[in-house]
Amino acid sequence: MEKWPIGVFASIDAGLGVKLEVAHELGVPTIHLHAPHKRTRTPENAQRFLARLRELGITITVVFGGFEGESYADIPTVRRTVGLVPPETRAERTQEMKEIADFARLLGVDAVALHIGFVPEDPA
Repeated sequence: MEKWPIGVFASIDAGLGVKLEVAHELGVPTIHLHAPHKRTRTPENAQRFLARLRELGITITVVFGGFEGESYADIPTVRRTVGLVPPETRAERTQEMKEIADFARLLGVDAVALHIGFVPEDPA
C-alpha cells in the first residue's frame, strides 16, 4: 500500500458514500466506514463485510460515527445537534461511540472518528 493512499467514505447499510464496487473499479484501496446501524453491528456482519472487502482488495482505515438527530442545515442547527458537544445527547452519544469502537475492533480497525460538534471560538 502507498504511504498516503486515497480513500473514500462508504457504508455497510446506510447507503452513504461510495459503493464498494465503484471504489474497487476506480482503484481506491481504502475506505472510511460510516458506522452501521446499531442492530447490524454484529460479529457476523463484521465478518461478512471483511470478506467482501478482501475480495475487492479494500481496507478500512477508520470507522466514523454519526448520530440520530444530527443536522448540518446551518450553523445554529449544527451547534444544537452535531457531535458530543450538545449536553442533552452527550452521555448517550459517548456510549454509542464506545459501541462503535467495539465494532471497529471486530473489523480489525484501530481508529474511530466523529464530528465532535460545534466548538465555540476562544476569544482569548
